[in-house]
Amino acid sequence: MTQAIDLTVATLQESVRHNEKNIDKIDRDLKDFRSEVIQRFEKVDDQFNQLEAKVDQRINQLEAKVDKINDRFNQTNMLLLAIVGLVITLIVKLIAFS
Repeated sequence: MTQAIDLTVATLQESVRHNEKNIDKIDRDLKDFRSEVIQRFEKVDDQFNQLEAKVDQRINQLEAKVDKINDRFNQTNMLLLAIVGLVITLIVKLIAFS
């Protein structure tokens, strides 16, 4: 009976050791997987930051172009107002001297 109990205990101990080895292997695999996932997320995050920087740069360029267009439009408006003012002045002088 003692031998049967010893054999059962030895079998259970071997089973526990085997399970511990399996758990250790799974733990290593999970750590490796976690590491790989973190690296990939870091790459994606870097790519996202680069894309965001490019988009910001393009938006700034577009805003600069719009500002330039607005400046040109304002200059054209001022020129047209000056021309209209000169034409009105010319018409008034022509009417006044005739």
